[in-house]
Amino acid sequence: MNRWLSIFAGKKALLHIREQGLSQEDVSVIAGAAGGPKWLVLNQLDRMIFSYWLRNRKKPLYLLGSSIGSWRFAAASQKDPIEAMDRF
Repeated sequence: MNRWLSIFAGKKALLHIREQGLSQEDVSVIAGAAGGPKWLVLNQLDRMIFSYWLRNRKKPLYLLGSSIGSWRFAAASQKDPIEAMDRF
């Protein structure tokens, strides 16, 4: 791991990541917490994850959010997530 991103995983998941890396198809659920100020920090990460990393996935992705997490995911679920996040 590097100083910019930390991944916390159980033994089985960590072994998978070390041996095979982490692909967009490995992720089936993303949770978004409440707390408005989080949007200020997570905005750029959301842009990267939803408009680039997850854009070509084939399997359904389940998004679970409350409060600001729900709004973030509503924007991220649009056809053009970057434009939706700009409007948001």
